[in-house]
Amino acid sequence: MPKSVARGIDAAELALKGGEDYELLFRVSPKKRAALGRLAQQTRSRFYRIGTIRPQLFGRRVRTQATASGSLPVLSYRHF
Repeated sequence: MPKSVARGIDAAELALKGGEDYELLFRVSPKKRAALGRLAQQTRSRFYRIGTIRPQLFGRRVRTQATASGSLPVLSYRHF
């Protein structure tokens, strides 16, 4: 995994466990993805797909360049 040059911190761990979240996250149905793309063009906005919501029994998984897929434990703060 890439390390932060400034502090020697694993960049993936920081992204997954850090608390500095300044992006708006939302879910869009696959059926509405094309409409979201049109809206992004109209408003000159950028949206990035970062994952897929699956049934709970699938568990939390992460895919990196180094591994195809792996289990992702919950290590961050639990709000509820």
